[in-house]
Amino acid sequence: MKLKGFWNDPEGLSIGDIVIWATLPPWLYTAYHYALAADLSGNQVDFFLTLTYPLLMVLGGKAISDLPPLKRLKIEFPISDERDDRGVNSSPRI
Repeated sequence: MKLKGFWNDPEGLSIGDIVIWATLPPWLYTAYHYALAADLSGNQVDFFLTLTYPLLMVLGGKAISDLPPLKRLKIEFPISDERDDRGVNSSPRI
């Protein structure tokens, strides 16, 4: 099984990859220093929890997108440059 990541993805870096690489170093730094701390305040715990939100959102999105029912479900929206569904010209007036 070949793992797919940003290093072998033909489309390049995704937004999720950028979020993880931007959030992971501060999260690791904070986790290391908080693990060595003798006492933590409520603000420190809240700050650490806030740092985990982007990581959890990206990892949760990747986990949900890999579920078999969602892989089969493909929703495509037709793109029309001329008219929308109401028959009105969709280009803005100047």
